[in-house]
Amino acid sequence: MVTDTGDPSANNFKFYNDENTVLFYEFKVQIAEYLSTLKNTSERTLADLIAFNIEHCSTEMRYFGQEVFQLAEATSGNLQDPVYLAARVANLDFARNGINLALARGDLDAIVAPTYSFASSPAAVAGYPDISIPIGLTPQGKPAGLWMYSGYLAEPTLLAYAFDIEQAIHPRTQPEFRGTIPAEPPNAHLCDQPANAAAPVPTASSTARLPYHLGTGKPLPQ
Repeated sequence: MVTDTGDPSANNFKFYNDENTVLFYEFKVQIAEYLSTLKNTSERTLADLIAFNIEHCSTEMRYFGQEVFQLAEATSGNLQDPVYLAARVANLDFARNGINLALARGDLDAIVAPTYSFASSPAAVAGYPDISIPIGLTPQGKPAGLWMYSGYLAEPTLLAYAFDIEQAIHPRTQPEFRGTIPAEPPNAHLCDQPANAAAPVPTASSTARLPYHLGTGKPLPQ
């Protein structure tokens, strides 16, 4: 049995705040670990990357800024920080218990939600399998699909359902030659602004977060 999910209600935004907090803390640490393995660059920390982007603003930030970098840099970068640990525990508890209870109460095999929704986050945070299934194109020509996720080690179930859906609706279509190249995005004019505006330090209890959902780009209520 499979069911649909709806958009998260307003009281669930603590989950997204905690998710962002965990991401910011871990990114600062892990990007430095990654940079330490590279030989053809002098950048070794997140602060180095931020400075590089500011120095080369006209090319690196022509279309979008580095809010995620700045918010991550504003953290302590300590994965033993009580703020990080509290956010991570709360996030895992919310995601795993939420999915487990939904599956158990409804006697469900999987949970289904549309793409372009917030539904990719709970399974990602929980560490549970999540599969994207194409279902066709929107009237505007954008690819559309479904997210389908379930509990721990449920990959065989999800793959079987995804295969059955694709066989039933045959959603994949051949690309079409449109004849023109889409125009470039407009210049965001970020380089006209102060170079290094301070970013707020995210905490498990604050509402400091991006104004949009990182996974989908959708705006979040403020």
